[in-house]
Amino acid sequence: MGGGEGWTCWTLIWLGHQGPIRLLKGGISLWKDLNFPLVKSDNTRSVRPVSYEFQIRSEVKIGTEDIKREEQRLVLIDTRSHLEWFGGHLPDATHIKWTRFFSGKHRIPIDSGQMRKLLKENDIDISRPVVYYCEGGYQVCICMDRSSAFRFACCTQL
Repeated sequence: MGGGEGWTCWTLIWLGHQGPIRLLKGGISLWKDLNFPLVKSDNTRSVRPVSYEFQIRSEVKIGTEDIKREEQRLVLIDTRSHLEWFGGHLPDATHIKWTRFFSGKHRIPIDSGQMRKLLKENDIDISRPVVYYCEGGYQVCICMDRSSAFRFACCTQL
């Protein structure tokens, strides 16, 4: 998983996409390691224009002003690297590096039990809205994907 898939899923959720949104568990690298077939061709599918109606779900994005105003009721999780964390982070944020939301070389998302354990180990109060942040969105999107299964209230990038 390279991150773009997490960003795409987050965008579809934010747009209020109706219907399932799924990621390939383990990504293309696991598919290849299991020796499943790949097709190499320049054959492109024909694409026809369609109308896509959307309704923005404002609850999955939060602005910096909102965080400042509501900081006492929010749980902030910084998903950046250790180096970025030590370079400066939001007050009262908890550092959980984005890679901890996955396991193995194929970055398979942790299951619900592991997720609950990870959050408990870091004293995360999941009864409060949780806001994830990173530098530009990549790390947040993949962490948000894990958390969306647990219905945490707020996920964003700063």
